Amino acid sequence: MILFGLSADAYFLFFQPSDVPVIPVYQNSTTVATSTTATDMSDWKTYTNSQYGFELKYPSKLNISESNGLVVFSHSIPYKNNGDCDMIGGNQTFKDLTDFKISILITKNPDTPSYTDGNYKSGQLSGTYSYLGAEGCGEIGYYFPTANGKTLVVKKDAVQALSGLSTVWNLNEILKVPGVISKEESQKIFDQVLSTFKFISTSVPITNTSNSGISGTVTIGPTCPVQRIPPDPQCADRPYQAGFNVTNQSGQIVKSFTSDANGKFSVDVVPGTYTISSATNQALPRFSPQTVLVTKDKYTIINLQFDSGIR
Repeated sequence: MILFGLSADAYFLFFQPSDVPVIPVYQNSTTVATSTTATDMSDWKTYTNSQYGFELKYPSKLNISESNGLVVFSHSIPYKNNGDCDMIGGNQTFKDLTDFKISILITKNPDTPSYTDGNYKSGQLSGTYSYLGAEGCGEIGYYFPTANGKTLVVKKDAVQALSGLSTVWNLNEILKVPGVISKEESQKIFDQVLSTFKFISTSVPITNTSNSGISGTVTIGPTCPVQRIPPDPQCADRPYQAGFNVTNQSGQIVKSFTSDANGKFSVDVVPGTYTISSATNQALPRFSPQTVLVTKDKYTIINLQFDSGIR
């Protein structure tokens, strides 16, 4: 896939506003305005990152993953596809389509492009953005300077499947999938998530110099309604992909993570006592919060077990 950038003038020369739905709404030629339509945020959750000193609110339907300081909020729907961009091609088939994805990183060395497509303001944040893609593919990068000389980098995936720019995708069919996040809702969620972003003071160390954390496997069971003796291998507990929050003794969420398709996970935290809880409030499958002690220069290995409710 070839990625390229356009200046603000070149952008309007080659594209009409209606043709590029993934770019935020323009207030003028350079300033971007966030969505103004009110949204019910009563079911939104608060994500707190004590390591980097910020928090924000996000819809409970989004999944969270975290790795090496990069926090990702995403959502997927069951829809078979061959990749998120028609320029990639290939014969691989995916069972799910990611219809929303943003990443957040605070860094001293941002990969800021040499061009900008405009300015963006939302809540406490004020910076620039650049479209890093073509034909509805790629992503939009938002760059906000912080008081400590670092840069808050937020990237939002440009979902080609929902852009209406490619005939490879059946947009009407996709929009009929229950729970799908449309192009319009995606931008609205993005704007409102950033409008809640704020920096907070923290006494938690900025870096984990002790090389410590939590790792292990997530499983779910029972998988059969009747447990047999001797046990049936087909009814053994299975790996499970799920999202979790890691809370310190003060009740703050210091990390969030999601296990992979094989149930594996690993999350870095400084030494201390933590509680791991499910990132969702669903009744089933059921997960009971688990307390974990992390010591210096070690990863505590645990198994997180979900109760499927099958009896």
